[in-house]
Amino acid sequence: MSLSPGVRLGPYEIISAIGAGGMGEVYRARDTRLARTVAIKVLAPTLVGTLEVRERFEREARAISALNHPHICTLYDVGHDRGIDYLVMEYLDGEPLNRRIGGRPLPIDELIELATHIADALEVAHASGILHRDLKPANLFVTSRGQLKILDFGVAKMDAHRVDAADGATAGASLTTEAQALPVTGPGTTLGTVAYMSPEQSRGDALDARSDLFSFGAVLYEMATGHRAFEGATTAVIFDKILNRAPVPVARLAPGLPLELERIITRSLEKAVVARYQRARDVLDDLRALTRARDSGLTHPIAAMPRSMPSIAVLAFLDMSPQKDQDYFCEGMAEELINVLTTVPGIRVASRTSAFQFKGKAMDVGDIGARLRVESVLEGSVRKAGNRLRITAQLVNTSDGYHLWSDRYDREIDDVFAVQDEIARAIVDKLTEKLGGHAEVPLVKRPTDDLDAYHLYLQGRYYWARRGGFLRKAVECFEQAIERDPSYTRAYAGLADSYGVMGIYGLITPTEAASKAGPAAELAVALDETLAEAHRSMAAYRVSFEWDLVGGEREYRRALELGANSGEVHAIYAYCLNYLHRVDEALAAIARARALEPESVLVASYCAVNLMFARHYEQALEECERCLALDPAFATANWIRGHLLTLTGRHGEAVEAAERAVALTNRQSFSLAGLGTAYAAAGRRADAERIVQELMDRARTEYGSSLWFADIATQLGEADRALEWLERAFENRTPALICLGVSPLYDSLRPDARFQALLDRIGVGQTR
Repeated sequence: MSLSPGVRLGPYEIISAIGAGGMGEVYRARDTRLARTVAIKVLAPTLVGTLEVRERFEREARAISALNHPHICTLYDVGHDRGIDYLVMEYLDGEPLNRRIGGRPLPIDELIELATHIADALEVAHASGILHRDLKPANLFVTSRGQLKILDFGVAKMDAHRVDAADGATAGASLTTEAQALPVTGPGTTLGTVAYMSPEQSRGDALDARSDLFSFGAVLYEMATGHRAFEGATTAVIFDKILNRAPVPVARLAPGLPLELERIITRSLEKAVVARYQRARDVLDDLRALTRARDSGLTHPIAAMPRSMPSIAVLAFLDMSPQKDQDYFCEGMAEELINVLTTVPGIRVASRTSAFQFKGKAMDVGDIGARLRVESVLEGSVRKAGNRLRITAQLVNTSDGYHLWSDRYDREIDDVFAVQDEIARAIVDKLTEKLGGHAEVPLVKRPTDDLDAYHLYLQGRYYWARRGGFLRKAVECFEQAIERDPSYTRAYAGLADSYGVMGIYGLITPTEAASKAGPAAELAVALDETLAEAHRSMAAYRVSFEWDLVGGEREYRRALELGANSGEVHAIYAYCLNYLHRVDEALAAIARARALEPESVLVASYCAVNLMFARHYEQALEECERCLALDPAFATANWIRGHLLTLTGRHGEAVEAAERAVALTNRQSFSLAGLGTAYAAAGRRADAERIVQELMDRARTEYGSSLWFADIATQLGEADRALEWLERAFENRTPALICLGVSPLYDSLRPDARFQALLDRIGVGQTR
């Protein structure tokens, strides 16, 4: 059915045809009553036929017209004339998004701006109970002024809670010049909008707002890469990819994309509904946060990582031993391979904290690859029986799930280093032929000739990674390893790390921590000056216990030179830079840390504190949310979040976060101090004093940091009392005093000359 120029539908006079699509034909027309140009879509007879369907259609059209949102194409009218059903919409000057993309990635700033427009419109529509169900580039229009409009928002929706599979393929009246909305019939037919369906829509399940958010993720993917997330020659192939396969990692197609935007796209495309964004508001908040971060220079596009650079994640090996007592060895095996591969130029390796988060989770390697931005994953298992080991390893391509290489090693236990070397060489050979010239020098160095010392070291690192109450067990293992082999460099570094953290968190006195951590770090460096791990340990000791920021920076730089190019090292280096009042450099280190380890809870927590020191409170809170999304039981994130909410005046939320930290740590003293600080800032003096008394009672039998009492007194507005506690902390050489120069918790004391004099004695004063 075609309408000639001059034909009238009600008060609308047809001017010219615009195009045709699966929903009907689109015309440019003139509203004779208001003398304005409009767009009219003449709907296909299959969309509205019976009177009952037409009445429902008109009711929903009226509801959508009431949205009145700047990023939703306005629906002016709906009518029936001469047996023809039609919609009247605002006429737009510009081009549909699919033409704007044209097979090429959009500029990043334009992408983020247009994506924000879409998310903003979805939030309003979903709040009104309206789903689109056919979100795709052809249904998104970019005006000549750069504004994005969603076209025909959900007009063909017949039920707010259910979409049949066939209906889902054609949902939404598409105001477009291309026939994009072809109906889905069965396997092997030409695909239409199926490429943007959510898994639940593909299955014909009940839909909610999260289905639109998946489609939005598919649109974002195409805007970022120029390619569809799910492509294929037939609908059967597309359905299989949507339901069972992850798209090619965004980083491979668009290596210069900001990491935060990659995370937004990846989360939007989660196949499990519960793992996806739950509300359009959440996506909108993340996009706006990304805009703020770009404006403040916090994003890191990872331009230094070329598209051709091979990348790998080494997962924790599985313990297949009958006694199930080799978990420490399985983790150690994987960590040793990570350490070795990290030293090979030209290969990007996901960190231990990023790769090990998937331990015990049944996840597809494609999903792991997408989240960690790696093209391959190494999986393995260990079976120990007596003195015999059976180690299996397999390298898997994350884009298609196919094996690149696999092997099995049946060896005596003292051959473990040779096995590690063989696996590492095989991986390097498979990842890139350009790196094949390492045969004459073993990749894996034997760290000790005492196999028992090696196992004790692995157990120490196993406990060290779990922090908390496991630190004392880590110390025992490292000390026993050193007793068996006094030249074991890495065991000394592990010992220094463990004592250092125990001193910082107040589990032992600063004096004891310094007396143990310092000599251990010095011995580690003396035994092997080329070990990055040793310099990292020395750097942490110099900064926290000696308050030697210049020396600490030198050690951090040396560690980075030697290959400690992990997000964790960059993040703790940012502390040193902040203490030196070099905020811009600290922010750059934070950006690098996030780029290297996007899925590390530990790195996210370090970044949150550093952002707090830099007074970027909202971004710091976002890092805390990232921590909790990765690990809801991570107490430190709640502890940090409590401080941040206090600083931003959200005292009720601050108390709630601090109370969660206390519960998760089983009332450890440092978390109690955080709760006392939140109570004090909230004006709950009695509750704050109650915490002070509990901490004092504990101090009779265990170490209690004077800084905790100073934190609470400062928030109570008791400057004299706070300064007395700070003097005691100085006398005790409390490690955390090093942050006094930048901690916003002490901003109220900065005008006091006594406080400034203390900063100068610590060595963190700033020229005033």
